[in-house]
Amino acid sequence: MDQGPGHDGVHRSAGLVTALAPHIGYAAGTALARRALATGRPVRDLATEAGLFSADRLDTLLRPENLTGHAARPSMAANE
Repeated sequence: MDQGPGHDGVHRSAGLVTALAPHIGYAAGTALARRALATGRPVRDLATEAGLFSADRLDTLLRPENLTGHAARPSMAANE
């Protein structure tokens, strides 16, 4: 799934594991973050390769509105 510019950097961030830890646990999250940092590979790729999540499940978990608990809202300017 093409997620637009800038998403590759987000998927390479070891901090992304914070969003996944409630689903895989602290130990697995720590191991995933360490591997991402050591290899420079995206957390997303490592998580799917390890069989922790399907690509579809990761897409759902990593949607901004799911990470923040807020649905995207239309711009206020559109209502003026």
